[in-house]
Amino acid sequence: MRQDKNYYLKTFIAVGLCLVSGFASTYLLYLFQNKGGFFFPGLLFTSSTVFMFVLASKTFRFDRLISYYLLMNLTCLTLWFLTLICSYLGLLVGIISGGAGAIITFYLTNKFVTPIDYKKSTLFILGGLSFFVAEILQIFFASTVEKPPFEYFFKIESSVITMFGEVFIFWQTIIGTKLFLALQKR
Repeated sequence: MRQDKNYYLKTFIAVGLCLVSGFASTYLLYLFQNKGGFFFPGLLFTSSTVFMFVLASKTFRFDRLISYYLLMNLTCLTLWFLTLICSYLGLLVGIISGGAGAIITFYLTNKFVTPIDYKKSTLFILGGLSFFVAEILQIFFASTVEKPPFEYFFKIESSVITMFGEVFIFWQTIIGTKLFLALQKR
């Protein structure tokens, strides 16, 4: 049995936070696609993880949290630009960067915030799979209704900048939930 009587409520809140962060990241990426929208996914996800640390009752030093925050955002931007530079080869590179981003998220949490147990191979698979699922859905929508739902919703044309936008919904939800569950174990 779980020691924390609010375990399920906290987990539900964390999953909801990850979903909101993922949808908001995608929304802001599309809304500000040529005006710095690429900053939002990293900022929102990293801010969500900080809230999850508090929700999981983890203690941390402020200076180490700032280091974590800055390195996480730098990682998100680096992996995002790496995927964009590869343009339409980004499908393959995105799977790799999604997996690498998951591993780096857990590594930085372990190094700067609190010790957690994690398996790199599991994280790589989850991070890559989230990217792969988003791309399969994008291909499905492109072949059946011409545009993914977000392109209809925002009334935009597909571009390299927005091509992988929906990935944030899946990646942030899957990796964020996995992170919160790891935080709850300790």
